[in-house]
Amino acid sequence: MTGRSLWRHADFLRLWIAHSVSLLGSQVTVFAVPLMAILLLHASPVEVGAITACGYLPFLLIGLPVGALVDRWPLRRLLVAVDVGRALVLGCVPVAHLAGALSIGLLGAVMFVHGALTTFADTAHPSYLPALVDNDQLIEGNTKLQTSYSMAELAGPGLGGVLVKLVGAPFALLADAASFVASAAILVGIRRREPARTAAATDRIGPQIREGLSYVTRHATLRALVPVYALGELGLSPAVYGAALSVANLGALIGIASNARLVRRHGVGPAIIGASILPGSGVLLLTLATPHTAPVLIMLSLGVAGFGVVVFNVNQLSLRQHVTPLALQGRMNATVRFLIWGMIPAGAFAGGLLSQAIGVRAALVIAGAGSLLSSLPLVRSPLGRVRTMADACEPGV
Repeated sequence: MTGRSLWRHADFLRLWIAHSVSLLGSQVTVFAVPLMAILLLHASPVEVGAITACGYLPFLLIGLPVGALVDRWPLRRLLVAVDVGRALVLGCVPVAHLAGALSIGLLGAVMFVHGALTTFADTAHPSYLPALVDNDQLIEGNTKLQTSYSMAELAGPGLGGVLVKLVGAPFALLADAASFVASAAILVGIRRREPARTAAATDRIGPQIREGLSYVTRHATLRALVPVYALGELGLSPAVYGAALSVANLGALIGIASNARLVRRHGVGPAIIGASILPGSGVLLLTLATPHTAPVLIMLSLGVAGFGVVVFNVNQLSLRQHVTPLALQGRMNATVRFLIWGMIPAGAFAGGLLSQAIGVRAALVIAGAGSLLSSLPLVRSPLGRVRTMADACEPGV
């Protein structure tokens, strides 16, 4: 135990600031892209779902090879390159709009390339943290990074709503592009040398992917309908919708503030299991909204979901990082994201089809119920016996 606070860890602070800046910008994109599709391109629910799916499809298509590549490449340089690439890709949207070439297909293509680059970033970020801080600092580090994510979700929709109103949705994306440039510039300043990579550039990727899959599967401890619903069926304006999302994310901040106490009282595993039930409960609560009660219920339902997501994410990520060797961090993170995030494209497209066939409200009921059912394997797993990190040090625990 070092006892050293990360507030005095200069390189972690650079990583945290860079991550915070890019997260805030990304929330503008998350808010502006569905609005662009709905308000400018008059996209149907199916088309909105397809655009959303394009952003997540790379997690399914290239997620596993990305993990193997992340384990052999210098992570700081990779994160800088990915930030620059995402800035350039997003800059294509306002250019296309000015040229009169903006279309649903182009928007989907932009989101796909952006998603591919994000696949690298989202695998490299959690793999980089254990190489930058000590094991006993992982929960503190992940809590600070999750705080930034929650603060970005709190401020991002409101900022997105203002930017969309002032300059239009296509140009609002320039804020995200600028945030990636700023993030890259900050990351360049990290000085700590990374541990040497054990995988050579000539090593075959296939066996490395199988190694990552094997490690995760042996280790037992190891949002597109809402805009359509709020702006379409409930008739909220973009400004009101953005304000509701911002207030809703207070639930996530409460989760951050109370997580340490929850873990001390109930244990890491039980905290993860309990938190996994809340997102589905929040979605089901959202289906009770009417045009008059929509702002309040959106805030409440997403607040409940946000609390659960934060507590779940901080603890499960810290646990994964703690039990995984540095040489396997990239493949472990990529495998987990492939198994979970890889299902999002199908879910987003299916959600669009369902909402068009049976209505958005009914589709949300199915989504909420499915989320609740997905927590059952956790309830029945040995995770409930994991009180501290030390209880889950070996595969098969």
